[in-house]
Amino acid sequence: MDKDYLQSKLKSTGKAYVYFFFFGAHYLYFGKLFFQILFWMTLGGFGMWLLFDLFTLSTKVKIYNDRILKKIEELEQQDRFIHEPRNVELLKSLNLDDMKQPDNETP
Repeated sequence: MDKDYLQSKLKSTGKAYVYFFFFGAHYLYFGKLFFQILFWMTLGGFGMWLLFDLFTLSTKVKIYNDRILKKIEELEQQDRFIHEPRNVELLKSLNLDDMKQPDNETP
């Protein structure tokens, strides 16, 4: 996966509440079609589920974003791991070249 693609998938708490209040479609915003249909069919769990989501929606956004940020961090670590050996080899070769050159200056 691409880092830019993952960053575009991050969700906003404000947008989630807009979907919640105006469309009742906050689960669609997270890509959870089954839960959204169930939410609509039960009229928000007869109000209980609706009330619960009202207070926990920001936490759901944070959890969703944390998963994506963890994937981004893993990609960055893989990228650093791939590039690190090259840097180490370059430094080793530079140090070896410095050591191989004899010092011709005699006092």
